Amino acid sequence: MKYLITAILLVVFIGTSYAADDDAEIVFSYSYSMRIANNQVVIYFNPDKNLLRVVEKTLEAKDVARNVSVTEQQVNRVIHLFSAIAWDKVDPDSIPGLDGYTYAVHSKNIKKSVWVPEYKSTERGLDDFRKLCSYVLEVSGLDENALSVE
Repeated sequence: MKYLITAILLVVFIGTSYAADDDAEIVFSYSYSMRIANNQVVIYFNPDKNLLRVVEKTLEAKDVARNVSVTEQQVNRVIHLFSAIAWDKVDPDSIPGLDGYTYAVHSKNIKKSVWVPEYKSTERGLDDFRKLCSYVLEVSGLDENALSVE
């Protein structure tokens, strides 16, 4: 039941967050089921503006947003990593869990949500997916747990 409620909240959050930045080409989201502060982070990637917009949910359930300027090289790397993924082989959420985190990647043609991509990542076709998510977090100034490194 708890997993179902978390999944529903994630879908609602992603849907409303995506509408908040219509210019974004790719939307990355990170949701952690057991963390209270910063349990949801959404990163909007707009390659035309060389910009990432990072929105973090605070302990008070407020959205804190910041813009991150990215270089042309970083934009190209995100595009390359995104394009290198065999999206039809990415196995989304076939392994349920009550604790852990979920990465979601949304674009015009791709909508994938994956629970704990490190778990059996090769078997689930997630190695390239993990590389992309890790790089976007790094460029956004976040660590592998989507927490600010500042």
